Amino acid sequence: MADGPKRVLVVDDDPIMSRVYWMKLNSEGYEVECAHDGQSAIESLYFKQFDLVLLDLVLPGLSGLEVLRNIRSRRETHHLPVVVLSNSYSGAQVEAAWEAGANRCMTKAGCTPKHLVELVRTTLAEASRARAEREPESQPPAPPEPPPKPTLSTLAGEADVAHLVELQQVFVEGAAQIVASLESRLRAVIAGGGKEADLAKLLHTVHALVGKAAFIGFHQVAEMSSALEALLKELIDHPQQVTSSTFKTVSQATEILIDLVERCAPSEPERIPPFLILAVDDSSTSRRLVGAALEKVNLRAVLLADPLTALSLCGENNFDLIFLDVDMPGMNGFDLCAQIRLLPNHAKTPVVFVTALSDFESRSRSTDVGGNDLIAKPFLWIELAVKALVYGLGRRDKESD
Repeated sequence: MADGPKRVLVVDDDPIMSRVYWMKLNSEGYEVECAHDGQSAIESLYFKQFDLVLLDLVLPGLSGLEVLRNIRSRRETHHLPVVVLSNSYSGAQVEAAWEAGANRCMTKAGCTPKHLVELVRTTLAEASRARAEREPESQPPAPPEPPPKPTLSTLAGEADVAHLVELQQVFVEGAAQIVASLESRLRAVIAGGGKEADLAKLLHTVHALVGKAAFIGFHQVAEMSSALEALLKELIDHPQQVTSSTFKTVSQATEILIDLVERCAPSEPERIPPFLILAVDDSSTSRRLVGAALEKVNLRAVLLADPLTALSLCGENNFDLIFLDVDMPGMNGFDLCAQIRLLPNHAKTPVVFVTALSDFESRSRSTDVGGNDLIAKPFLWIELAVKALVYGLGRRDKESD
């Protein structure tokens, strides 16, 4: 390709997010074009030359994965650098993207303006080195890439902050519309009993939130919407997983997400506060599963097998959330919960039972002893992760009122 500004194709079905990417990359000296679906992206790649593709995996019609495979199947674009945007909880999708030939995978929930630009520069530099290695040695070495043209964002550190606040203001001004869409989608899901079509519409609304919220520093919204998106995708792909437990979790998560969006205000980027979680289960397998699920959302957990040790620890520490098994030796989960409620520092701490006992009597007793919720075993790891965010973020919001 001739010398000049590097050309980037942004493929994202969210026009607002595409515009945000365009503005940021354009301000750094790149020429940017946008495609809003997979078919348009492929057509652009057939008729125009680009130096890099920024590709969302979730697209209408042709998926991002199909676009990536098309890029790698053609001689003209086989070596074209592709940076994939994904959900941080969609491990299978990310793995498929790597196998299909992605150069980089970036999670939308962790995508900040600075991270985006650094990743684009790094990927282009690596592609340039790889291209030089493929060319015959007789050809003169390619001249070094010129540094990006000076802009306000590179000359003044305050410029990015000002731009960020401006984007946050746009998000806040559109919050009422986002909330209305989430509320109507949730009502449809509840009225329809979790039909695939209704879940898919809610998924589309939630998916549009992830990238925008992360990019402008609303990390709580980004993390909650990212986890909820993954749970909805799991339920759509596996309808048999739509149970009373997962159905309730979807409803809770959407309500918390609505509350978080309503609370957004232009400010310095906020971070998710650290949560300290206690999980008590005499099964080592269950403890490992709970621990792995919580790690997916970067939450710390103390994992214990002995209820008496757990009760002692509760008296000495303030936990933000407690997961309890029911059927345990020495002291069952119901009795442990009742004892925890007698401790002043845990009188209102959310307690979620994770148990195979999901009958009406067990659910009723879990409420009688002070439990807040119940997840039935075998559970989806993503449901437990979403549930942790629901109670963790929900509790912090109440404390801040």
